Amino acid sequence: MHAGLPSVINDFLEYRSLNAEFAVGLLVRNEDAEILKALEALMNNADTHARCVLACLQAQKAWNWQIESEVLLQIYADNHG
Repeated sequence: MHAGLPSVINDFLEYRSLNAEFAVGLLVRNEDAEILKALEALMNNADTHARCVLACLQAQKAWNWQIESEVLLQIYADNHG
């Protein structure tokens, strides 16, 4: 995501939640046909690819260590302070 590259993502609960916030890729079950379909969509559909790239660029602003480190420090402060 930080490289601006759309992903084919396992459809796990947490990944689904993150992808709902920023659709940085296509969710798939662990099935060959579904993975192939997602890869083909990213490679052959310019709109899908561009939409995911834009989401990656937006997610970079929210999903980064500078922001997450502040969240982590607040958790520590709340639990030990």
